[in-house]
Amino acid sequence: MLPRARALAALLIALGALVTLALGLVPAGGRWPARLALLLVLPLAASIAATMLLPREPGREGASVRISGTARFLPILAAAIALDTLPFAIGRLLGWTNVAWADPSHLARRWAAFAFAIPLTIAAATLGSEWALRARLWEVVERAGRPREAALLSCFAGALLALPAVLPGFAAASAPYAAAALATALLREATALTLFRRGGLFVAGAWRGTLVALEAFAFGDAHALWSPLARLESSPPHFYLLRVAGPLAALVVVVRGARRALLESA
Repeated sequence: MLPRARALAALLIALGALVTLALGLVPAGGRWPARLALLLVLPLAASIAATMLLPREPGREGASVRISGTARFLPILAAAIALDTLPFAIGRLLGWTNVAWADPSHLARRWAAFAFAIPLTIAAATLGSEWALRARLWEVVERAGRPREAALLSCFAGALLALPAVLPGFAAASAPYAAAALATALLREATALTLFRRGGLFVAGAWRGTLVALEAFAFGDAHALWSPLARLESSPPHFYLLRVAGPLAALVVVVRGARRALLESA
């Protein structure tokens, strides 16, 4: 199974790179279909590829089927999501970011779309991305006795699958933005892996899906592919150091909080 797992990692990395490149060719009028494809089709494609290459082995259920006890991770998820997105608010208060708001006449429709999208993005993240990256790729390689390789492959593949939304066409507004986008993607993958290992598939999917919904519909960087209610554009390059500090703080909270949650439940 290990060769198949490595083939899956290579396939997911190639898929992320190809989709990122292809989005640079999408005209402005095709952005909405492209965004919808990123929200739902790309995670589904990753899940199908993972299931075909690494079908579930009967009797080898792992963290992917854990449901009981996941509610205790809700405060950890809330704190991590708040910390991950906090740099946008701090940057705005410091005058490091400018905000471009959506048309006021569309605000009600945008909020309704956000509320409707959250369960869909969580489902896509859980049954799509997290299923492929953790329940199949990570679990199979880790079970083969190679935990470091499992973590590296799943996190790197996940970061590449996140690139289409933040670096469409591999075109970056600036070097600091590109570096922060890559660092953020890798830190979020490390957080997702920690949540999966401690809380299971549904906890990791809730983390990923909520962040995707927030950035796609509520607020996010103006240089990303999404079109949220508030698009934030950063002027000073040092804002991106602050941007990376958010996901890093979220990872620290998840590592410490998840360990404490498990100790309390033991």
